[in-house]
Amino acid sequence: MSDLLVPKKSEYALRFYLSQVIPRGGIVAVLHPKVILARLLPQVAKEKRARVIALGASREAVQQFADAGVLIEGSAAGADVFLCEPELLVDGGVLVSADESELIGKYPAIAVASVAQLSSRDVAHLEFVPLAKVVSEVGVFPSEFLKEEVSRVLPLLRL
Repeated sequence: MSDLLVPKKSEYALRFYLSQVIPRGGIVAVLHPKVILARLLPQVAKEKRARVIALGASREAVQQFADAGVLIEGSAAGADVFLCEPELLVDGGVLVSADESELIGKYPAIAVASVAQLSSRDVAHLEFVPLAKVVSEVGVFPSEFLKEEVSRVLPLLRL
């Protein structure tokens, strides 16, 4: 698994806020996890005694969940919480690849991402998916307040 490309303080904050949305003993459906969720969710799920159903995950990500002892097989329909890791956060939702948008759009997913992350993909090839909630290093908040939350914490960053 490649290294998490956020500062250490951001990693700690992401882990803390991610733990706020994972119910103790619950089932988490993770939709197309990438670096952040593959690295942080196994540890958080283990601490919360939660189980993870991985959908659209790479072999590396599945192995991370299996190694932590939190991976289960099953239908996402029975999950307590749905998480996804988008390419980019935007007001009111996220930008994801076309092959991820259908699955992510089916569930009331919570986006988990760094507000400072950049995408190497051409945004013209990404699709918008509306999501209600975001978990980032600045907290857990409704997606329509992304600009306000980021501006409050990082006043030099202009969206």
